[in-house]
Amino acid sequence: MIFHFSISADDPKRTATMFAELWRGQVFYFPMVGKGSWIAHAGDDRRTTIEVYPRDLAFYPNESGEGHQRNEPVSRHGPFHAAVGTPLSIEEVEEIGRRYGCHTILCNRGPSA
Repeated sequence: MIFHFSISADDPKRTATMFAELWRGQVFYFPMVGKGSWIAHAGDDRRTTIEVYPRDLAFYPNESGEGHQRNEPVSRHGPFHAAVGTPLSIEEVEEIGRRYGCHTILCNRGPSA
């Protein structure tokens, strides 16, 4: 079970807003970790969230657990991707993806349980 995960984005507010829209949830400014960070809440019973940080924010361990600092900009491309549950139809998800400039594709990952 995943309660939350964190990603980076060029525009954290826009990205968090997109996830909140997919969930019919809410988006909030999230300054506790890094200036310019936003968080999307699904509003479900598990309090599912996605934290979205500026692309140049990197986490480094320190004595108190997890520190952070800004780095040089990094590539927008990497191995991260996600399958996110939503109450919306495939067509509604694809429309949101188009509106936000995201690559969306319907994948078959094998038999479902």
